[in-house]
Amino acid sequence: MKLNKKLLAVVAALGVAGAMHSTTVSALPDQGRTVTYYSDANMSFQVGESGNGCQHSYSWGEKTPYYTIETFDCF
Repeated sequence: MKLNKKLLAVVAALGVAGAMHSTTVSALPDQGRTVTYYSDANMSFQVGESGNGCQHSYSWGEKTPYYTIETFDCF
């Protein structure tokens, strides 16, 4: 009988712990963007790019004051 009570207590504790643990759900953004960086004001040579897309972000190269921004819808 003691084993059943201990087992019941452990199962109840796991149930309470499971109910208290919640998974955080984050909504994906409606739009993403790509920033393209250039070496000079003429924007003739790309030196880097960064973006935060619909599901991930990335960055490579050099960030300069000369850039363009492109936005796009996430579907």
